[in-house]
Amino acid sequence: MPVVAAFSVYALGSAAIELYNGSVLGYRPIVDGLFESLFWLLSFLAAVAVVTSGDAAVASLRGFILPVIVAVPVAIGQALDIEAVIKFTTNAVSGKGFVENVADGDLLRAGGLVGGWTSFGAYLSGVFAAALALVILARTMKRPPPMLAFVVAGLCVVGLITTLTFSTALAFCLIFAACSRRLGFSLGVLASALAAVTLAFVAFGSRIQDRLQEQFDGTAGFVGWLPEWVPNTIGYRVYVWSNQTIPAVLERPITGWGNKVYVVTVEKYGAMDIDRMRPTGLIWSSPESQWFWTLMNGGVLGLLLLLVLLAGLARPLFQARKVRAASWLGIPVLWLFVSNVAIGFTAITITNKGLPGVLWPLVGFVVGLLALEFERAGSHEPGKAGLKRDRIDRFERKSKELNSGGFTTYDA
Repeated sequence: MPVVAAFSVYALGSAAIELYNGSVLGYRPIVDGLFESLFWLLSFLAAVAVVTSGDAAVASLRGFILPVIVAVPVAIGQALDIEAVIKFTTNAVSGKGFVENVADGDLLRAGGLVGGWTSFGAYLSGVFAAALALVILARTMKRPPPMLAFVVAGLCVVGLITTLTFSTALAFCLIFAACSRRLGFSLGVLASALAAVTLAFVAFGSRIQDRLQEQFDGTAGFVGWLPEWVPNTIGYRVYVWSNQTIPAVLERPITGWGNKVYVVTVEKYGAMDIDRMRPTGLIWSSPESQWFWTLMNGGVLGLLLLLVLLAGLARPLFQARKVRAASWLGIPVLWLFVSNVAIGFTAITITNKGLPGVLWPLVGFVVGLLALEFERAGSHEPGKAGLKRDRIDRFERKSKELNSGGFTTYDA
């Protein structure tokens, strides 16, 4: 299975790099992040396993999007600075940036139940894609779309606005634009979007204005050669990359500085490894980029491993575009994937706390749907049970045959 194979290469290669860095840089290797990534794979396999039929896939997807009904009200409470919600979040949810904003009295950007605004926005983008998929399926089947999909999509838009995060807003726009043709004109989608945006602007208009003003407040000046119209959120990233991140990467370009280099260098944690070699020029606590974060931790080798992982995830998504019984979900999830790879240039997305929890299960649902069509077409290998249906390599050859016929009808 391409996804499992890619994950195995990524996990084993990352462990080898970390063991090497630990021996060279004088610290005990940190592998807890690899255990965390194991849950990505488990969530993928669980999603594949539950797709025993098209109806099971739809029912699972409906259940999958339900938690947002709790998460977004929490985010609204955070953005409105409701004391009980703030207290609950700071005590029960891990989110260093959110806690610091509360302590410093800075502009509050909701982290929901994930803990960080970028991670929460990434989670919402995945749920938004899943909700649109349910609408697409219903329209394909010429049935009324489920009201749940509209409610969830609207809540996701409200939640997005509470995060005040530009990168995830771009992801939402890309996903919606890519799905618009299949969505067609839907009064429910339009009403849901307008209601969500209106509610958000009424409740958070002043915060949105403050956030926008921060971007053009005349204090940019991070990098002299950038035009004045470039927002501060980009200006300070370019400053951090050019003055801190890139010089540190060039010191150790092949295997990087090891896991949690920012934690032990900037935040001064990890006293047990006081002799650990660290880059000397880091001041800001994040590289503000998935790609630079990977280079800092694992170097060029680590970046190559991440690309292998991404290729493994991308393969079934691109295959699903050609399979009519899976494209209703495959296309929204593909654009969820593409958009977060793209915004990875200015944010840590692929490995943050929010996106993996939605992306990996959604890819699992897509693989399960592909496998059902694979078996329906009579192309499976006899004698292999369980995960045998995940062997979808032959779909590229079968796509024309599958597209020329009918496809399974599911209850939306």
